[in-house]
Amino acid sequence: MLLALAALTLAPSSAFAGTEPVAIEGDVVDEPAVTEEPPADMSRERKGRRGGRGGQGGQGGQGAPPEGEGRGEHGPRGDGPRGDGPRGDGPHGLWSHIRPVGLAQIWGTAWDMDENAVADATGYGDPEDDVGFKIKRFRLGLAGEEKGLDWAFVLGLTAPYDGFDDEDGAIEIVKASVGYEWKGLGVQVGQDEVPFSRDRMIASAEQTFTERGMVAEHIAPDRSLGATVWARRWGAKVTLGVYNSGGGLFGDDNLGKTVLGRLEYTYGDADVYETWGGSRKLAFGIGAGGYLTDDVATATKALGADAIVRVAGLTLLVDGALSDVSPTNTTLDVPGVWSQTTRRGVTGQIGYGIGAFEPAVKVSLYDDSSVGSYTNLLAGVVWHTALDDRGRDRVRIGAGYALRLEDDPIANDTVRLWAQVRP
Repeated sequence: MLLALAALTLAPSSAFAGTEPVAIEGDVVDEPAVTEEPPADMSRERKGRRGGRGGQGGQGGQGAPPEGEGRGEHGPRGDGPRGDGPRGDGPHGLWSHIRPVGLAQIWGTAWDMDENAVADATGYGDPEDDVGFKIKRFRLGLAGEEKGLDWAFVLGLTAPYDGFDDEDGAIEIVKASVGYEWKGLGVQVGQDEVPFSRDRMIASAEQTFTERGMVAEHIAPDRSLGATVWARRWGAKVTLGVYNSGGGLFGDDNLGKTVLGRLEYTYGDADVYETWGGSRKLAFGIGAGGYLTDDVATATKALGADAIVRVAGLTLLVDGALSDVSPTNTTLDVPGVWSQTTRRGVTGQIGYGIGAFEPAVKVSLYDDSSVGSYTNLLAGVVWHTALDDRGRDRVRIGAGYALRLEDDPIANDTVRLWAQVRP
């Protein structure tokens, strides 16, 4: 399957005739001199290709783009205008902008410090991988956009993050959403990531280590079904949302909901929801927010803040959060905790783009008052290759060392290899 997807990824652009992009705004393009005014459709085509969600740091819908899709020239969350993109002679309207969404991520454990045949006690951030290979993520779907309207439907499967993760590897609907934005005001409904943590909102296809920190996994809400509205102006953005606190795609299982608010500011041309590629000029993003979840038997309150700075190939990311989890009506369901529990943590990452290579270090600190404290450190290098005409990598290959520290020391460090392919 991975070889087939790789073959599709590396297929020549002629295989997609009729959808060939034109130059990005700002690119220098050799054109013959025009002595008379060009036809209206030609001048429209020269406005620049759509390339995703456009704008300063991007312009598209609220949620992260479908994993594996990429973000065009500028990413999903800025203030710049959307380009109209080329129409050519093909079909017009929304259907002319449908694109495939795909992602395959494979992990290989080359060495495992834990050689005991009996698994250790479950710990935060430890997937308990033995020497061998596994599918980390797989995504397949379709997405489209046209004049402010965007939609996506993506199926996928995900390996559990650690022993506390409820992922079971089943095929599920990862994203099923429709959004619309007009003059900086937007709305999105459907299944998507909940916009709380920057590390969480960075698509897994853009994660240097194909893995998020413990804050994003265990304090930030998981993807959910709901509605999100936002307003953006002059680089600032305010987001409000309400989501199911339980249940599935066909309804909630209780009267409680997750209510969220987030405020952020973005500056510069580089995408502040990626760590590699794009403009090398100064760009930064800062954000803060909170949410309340009233579930059947558990109530959660959380606050978080994050920041990213990108300049001259260097990227620095910081993401922190604090939550309070309490049991409520334990006669109706088993609560997530049996006593009031405080969870807090911070994730930091620094990396530097050296041509096609990105050496980086990611540190995640996490404390659960009922379980203990944990530290994960990932250090390695990623090779970005098979670039498309926008400079976006379609293949990533990485290697690194995973160091884990717990209150009760366990020998569970690993040497990890990973590979990623997307169209």
